[in-house]
Amino acid sequence: MFKRILIIILTIVMLIPTSIYASQGESGYFGGVSEGVKLPKSLNQQMGNAVVNKKQILDYKEIVFVTGVPIEVAGIIIIERDNSKVYTDVNGKYTEKYTINASSFDNLTTLERVVTLETMFTRTESDYSYQVNQNTSVKSWDEILKVNGNEYVVDELASGFGRGENIASYIEDKTPGISYYNGNISYNLIYKMGDTRFRQISVSGETYGFNQPWSKVENQKFMMNIEGFGDDKINMTVEVKPFVKSYKTISYDNTAPFPISFAGSYTQKFITEGGLEYNILTNHQELTQKQKKGKLLLTSTNDFEKLKLPRQMSYVSDNHFAKEDIQKLMSMDIIEESSLDYQPYQAISRGDFVKILCKSMNIIPDEEFIKNSKKRSIVFADIDENHPLYYYTLKAYDAKLVQGVGLSKFDPEKPLKREEAFTLLIRVIGLERLGANKSPMTKFKDNDEISPWAKEAIYAGSRIGLFKGNDGRISPKAYVTKAESAAIVNRLIDYLRKDIVNNYKQY
Repeated sequence: MFKRILIIILTIVMLIPTSIYASQGESGYFGGVSEGVKLPKSLNQQMGNAVVNKKQILDYKEIVFVTGVPIEVAGIIIIERDNSKVYTDVNGKYTEKYTINASSFDNLTTLERVVTLETMFTRTESDYSYQVNQNTSVKSWDEILKVNGNEYVVDELASGFGRGENIASYIEDKTPGISYYNGNISYNLIYKMGDTRFRQISVSGETYGFNQPWSKVENQKFMMNIEGFGDDKINMTVEVKPFVKSYKTISYDNTAPFPISFAGSYTQKFITEGGLEYNILTNHQELTQKQKKGKLLLTSTNDFEKLKLPRQMSYVSDNHFAKEDIQKLMSMDIIEESSLDYQPYQAISRGDFVKILCKSMNIIPDEEFIKNSKKRSIVFADIDENHPLYYYTLKAYDAKLVQGVGLSKFDPEKPLKREEAFTLLIRVIGLERLGANKSPMTKFKDNDEISPWAKEAIYAGSRIGLFKGNDGRISPKAYVTKAESAAIVNRLIDYLRKDIVNNYKQY
């Protein structure tokens, strides 16, 4: 009992984010949009320093509606926060500060906004994920909007800040490889001209998205109601839908000179863009059709990196079905490049598959993790600290990817079955819910051969196009070869690069 308690305590203490490169609110909560935080390069991940900066300076755009006429402003947003405790502490709080400086193209409109928020959080565990609940309130809101010589200032006291109401409430599900989140946003702003109340903007909406090593998306949707005071009869309702997305692509480039030691190399590009569309839902005769509905895009300069050279593989024929998959994973340093160690037709072991799956999702034991791991009890009885896969299995255990089998054993050398591999793939991206059914019936001819504990995962994987089978069969009990493991892991990465992004497409 004591050993189990000690393991749990140490796991909580050592739990750190493995694939969190940004948090919700990359564009703020104001109806604007930023260019988004770029995903980390492979070299950063391999060196163990893919850490979120506490201060981000991003390009920013927003449509302001305070005057009743939509005005586009552009500038920068500075985000300052350190929310790392969310993934290490059971509960607590952190502050974040948003500073926005933007102006219209003709400089007749300027926006200065500084908002400080405080977030309370609590974290709970489930079998294969961590759930984080966050409630955010306003500590201070300083905003000055200048339009054609008129100055509009947010009245903090009249806006109701400081009374403990939430401006946002989020729930985040941190699965082994991906964090999914969803939240609601609501607040009122009172603008003054001098000592006179001018306009009230009531904002309500939601936001949702995900973060993982190969892509991330955040979508927001706001309803803004702009009302006047006294004789000011304006009543305008606007729908605003911002989004920001970032993803990686990979391409092979042939080398031009003939006398060179390598035939080509892979290039990985980092594409990040944001945008929004708005639609004024109420009738305003004084506005043109172009003013009533519009959109804008915000794209950053695409970054790129050359990956490790894929050497010639004499042990894999040119027409081998998995040659390109193997080359890509070797270039990304996910599988080892050695003809002695890498035999494509050999069955992959449970331990080796977990290692390449961990490396593909940046669940990597860095130096600090290895150092701290020497102080904790052994989790799996058949893997001690002298085992070459010890730190990867421990990292996978902390990430809730694996739990072991039987009496705290992992069986790292045991050949991996296809149904085991498919279950791990779905677990690492946390999409078991898609296969939830009292008796899931997959589309495969050998459905009856699938173990009951694997059916939900295989059903979920087939729904999203990740598992296709061969001649209508999934062959659940067959062992996975090393070549097949490369193919299915690379297919997972391709899904995470683009397919999941398209599923979150805003417009």
